[in-house]
Formats: sequence, C-alpha cells, structure tokens
Amino acid sequence: MESRHLLMKAPVHMFNLDTLYKTFPDGCFVLTLRPMRNVVASFLSLMKMVTINYRIKFDQRWVDRHIQIFRVMTEKAVRYKI
Repeated sequence: MESRHLLMKAPVHMFNLDTLYKTFPDGCFVLTLRPMRNVVASFLSLMKMVTINYRIKFDQRWVDRHIQIFRVMTEKAVRYKI
C-alpha cells in the first residue's frame, strides 16, 4: 500500500508554509509546542555544541537574529492557525 503521508519535522519548514499550503491544500499541518524556556535552553545548548565542535563563534547579535527568526516562524504558524 502506498503511503500518502509526508512528515517534515524541521522548524525551517515554517518559512515555506505559503508554498506548503498551496501544494497541499487539503493537508493536515500539526505544530507541536514546547514551553519557550525549553526551546531557548535547547537552542543555546545546540549553539554551545556547535561552537565547541566546529569552532564557530557567535555573539549577541547572532542570538538576537535567531530569536527574531523564531518570532517570524511563530507568527506564520499563528497566521495559518496551525
């Protein structure tokens, strides 16, 4: 039996909601939510690992930019009532 499901778990897909809704107008979109404290802690933990393993430096501007990205993704989700 052919599967008719598509599962995309990367948050970056939030930037493409317009295209996803046009491509899959009858699709069911599910957004799982976590407390923002957990999201930020997870994000900062990932950034710490990246800086240690890949010797990449990030500063407050970089963090601020990514917080803005989270804000845009959240606003898109709200707009689409996910």
